[in-house]
Amino acid sequence: MGTTMKRGRVAMGAVAVAAVGLCVLVASAAGAAGASSYRAQHARVGTTTTSTTAAPAAPVGPSASPTSDGFAPSFGPPTTFGADQQWLQTALADRVAQTGGLESKLVASMTLASGDRAVLTGLVTGAQSTLAALSGAVGSATTTLQLHAAAMQMIGLHVYAILTPQVKLVLRADTDSSAAASLRALEPDLGTAIAAAHAAKRKLAELHALIKRLTSAAGMTMTLAGPVAARVLSLAASDLPAAVPVLTTAGAELHRAEASLAWARQDLRSILSLLADPHLNAKSKRVLRR
Repeated sequence: MGTTMKRGRVAMGAVAVAAVGLCVLVASAAGAAGASSYRAQHARVGTTTTSTTAAPAAPVGPSASPTSDGFAPSFGPPTTFGADQQWLQTALADRVAQTGGLESKLVASMTLASGDRAVLTGLVTGAQSTLAALSGAVGSATTTLQLHAAAMQMIGLHVYAILTPQVKLVLRADTDSSAAASLRALEPDLGTAIAAAHAAKRKLAELHALIKRLTSAAGMTMTLAGPVAARVLSLAASDLPAAVPVLTTAGAELHRAEASLAWARQDLRSILSLLADPHLNAKSKRVLRR
């Protein structure tokens, strides 16, 4: 009996350590879900505004928003060249900032699969290199035709409509998959801890039901999130607008995956509570407050 209880305490300590990492992953996945905005970005595709004045007294530049990812703007006559050039420089600067933010997310991620990291890093740095070259070309441009050519190349990158959702969705998918894998890895330790709880005549039926449901939720998460990264990374900037339903479906599947993770997290909370080890509970409470 003493040996069994000792093994149980050791196993429960291992569960607590693993639970810390797991719950951080789950919290990260939930945060990642709230941060996803690819539909909002795509909503700007092709957006234009028109002037309500028939004859503006000063150059007004192109009519498209600097963050439009749809069609290239219509530049004005030579008299508006300065305003058109400034608009394009602003649009390029916006995309430089956007890709810089995406790069920071990739660097910060602790759960991004190595293959996905390599592909996304290549896409982001490739866009950054093109944007840098375009910034130089626009700065030295002297004709509207040169501005138009640079604008067409900039729009063709689809930084907002394709690249941004690619990065965000793959980050979410890999975070969800990593969390689910951590959940499944807990099963042997939880089983050992529950075996020790048998000697204490705790609620074994409930514990076994919870662990079964936990592993089922982890499996569902992996089934939903696993294929998302490959599908999203198969898209190219030229796939717009056909890529939109692919991105929308991917987001919906990740939402379902993250709902399964939330249930699994609650099951883990219940399991830790039923095991009722003071040391284990003290650690788990700190984790579950995050």
